[in-house]
Amino acid sequence: MLKKDIHNIPLRVQPELREWVRAEAKKHCRTMNAEMTFILEQEKARRADTQQAFDSTTTNTNLRGDSHE
Repeated sequence: MLKKDIHNIPLRVQPELREWVRAEAKKHCRTMNAEMTFILEQEKARRADTQQAFDSTTTNTNLRGDSHE
């Protein structure tokens, strides 16, 4: 990824959350920025998986004629 493709996002967080991110970053030998990026990427993937599973279930239900439209 090119440096120009990365955007700064000002982020205000509660002190407890900042300290948690700091501790997690230290535990994983990352900067706080890298840790927050990692957490966001993991959550994005988790939500995509959840949505894909939901879409698959919805499609299968509709194919069986279980839809109550």
